[in-house]
Amino acid sequence: MTGGGKLADDLETRFSELLERYASMLRAAIRRTMPEGQGSDIDDIEQQARIEVWKALSSGRDIRNPSSYLYRVAVNATLDALRQAKARREQPLPGDEDGHQMPEIEETALNLRRQVSPEQQLTLRQALDHAGDCLDGLIPNRRRAVGLSLQGFTTVEIGDLLGWSEAKARNLLYRGRQDLRRCLQRKGVEYEAE
Repeated sequence: MTGGGKLADDLETRFSELLERYASMLRAAIRRTMPEGQGSDIDDIEQQARIEVWKALSSGRDIRNPSSYLYRVAVNATLDALRQAKARREQPLPGDEDGHQMPEIEETALNLRRQVSPEQQLTLRQALDHAGDCLDGLIPNRRRAVGLSLQGFTTVEIGDLLGWSEAKARNLLYRGRQDLRRCLQRKGVEYEAE
């Protein structure tokens, strides 16, 4: 066997071992990042993420923290798929070059807007703005823990992703939630954590 064949075998082995160990985490990260009701196919996104991992390994990249790296790849692949889906939705329908939507779509959107009053929309928008401000104001490690928790990750998964023990992840999440709750209360927003 030539040296190139050995390198290709080593690459294939590293790739297979990495994905065998982290495949479920990769898929879970995609599912958690994907908003409900999106038409994107999780299998396609996972395949794109695997291609990115293959490219990284092929280029000789040293992946020191695989769980964190694969999480970022999964999130980026999902966000790319969402951007592509949005771009496709924004293209005008065939035969409708000026961008007008079909009447059924306009009627559905109008009905959805009528279900929430303008006051409720404003209150929700303000609460979301306050929550974003409070989350941004957290100490970085607490912000990471709370952010991942809000995406549905457990303390074990958070610890794995960030290279922390489960106890450290639990502690940072607990303290981050306390800080977030206090900040939101100061802004007049009720916050309930699990």
